Amino acid sequence: MNLVSIDPNKCIQCGECVTACLGLITEKDGNIVPEVHEDNCFFCGHCVSVCPTDALVHHGLNMKAFNDIPWPISFSPTDFLQFLRERRSHRSFQKKKIPHDHLELLIEACRYAPTGSNRQKTHILVVQETERIEKLAALTIRYLYHLRDLIEKKLARLRSEEKEGSESYKQSMEALNNCNNVLKRNESGLVEPIFFNAPAVMIFHSHAKRLGTPKDDCVIAAHTVTLFARTLGIESCYSGAFVNAATYYPPALEELHLPSDHMVYSALFLGYPGQRYLKTVDREPIHVKWQ
Repeated sequence: MNLVSIDPNKCIQCGECVTACLGLITEKDGNIVPEVHEDNCFFCGHCVSVCPTDALVHHGLNMKAFNDIPWPISFSPTDFLQFLRERRSHRSFQKKKIPHDHLELLIEACRYAPTGSNRQKTHILVVQETERIEKLAALTIRYLYHLRDLIEKKLARLRSEEKEGSESYKQSMEALNNCNNVLKRNESGLVEPIFFNAPAVMIFHSHAKRLGTPKDDCVIAAHTVTLFARTLGIESCYSGAFVNAATYYPPALEELHLPSDHMVYSALFLGYPGQRYLKTVDREPIHVKWQ
């Protein structure tokens, strides 16, 4: 079955759909010919979106969900860059739950994050129960103690081989320092150093062995949340420590009860900020090579 049909009474032969679709809609003898089927279509909707006369219908998509895009963009480059610069990683939160409708809005925003080949296979686990968040944090701490033992054994082996100057030794020392810093904060009892008592954690996961770009998809979705959340007064921070725990420490992954073929690729903790940043912070220049 051809998924795309074109109304000849509305089509003005502009060729926009031909340009937008990757070889599945072509122009032959002055006619626009779609050859779009389930096994070759990305279901991206570009063909519908570029048609200026609504002549094209994609029978595999919800045509009522295509809304007009206003032009030009309503915010300036300067304003958007300032919005990006104002985003900070937050680790202090008010003791205030995030309303369910706000969490639903964050999930809705993720629907529109780009995915490789438009596969749309990102899954999200939202954890709000305090006991569950504390359990995940404790498992991450347990993983870090396990990781520290492994690193110390590796360092001892490298020292026995007189490889203190090697890159492997330097990287292992850096990893050990990172572990120790988190574990010291935990042992001090002053702060929970994994999710920082945030009222919500969002865990992004996908099929580990599927085609496409599952990790990229999850990371892009997570960053979409960090930006959109700011419009709701919600701030966030990534938890690389938890992602590593869920990747390399089976008890952490098992606690999530994900599908057996899924992996965690990104995680955020978020809430209403307990402090406000008053100034933007500068960053080092990006290393760029122009060709």
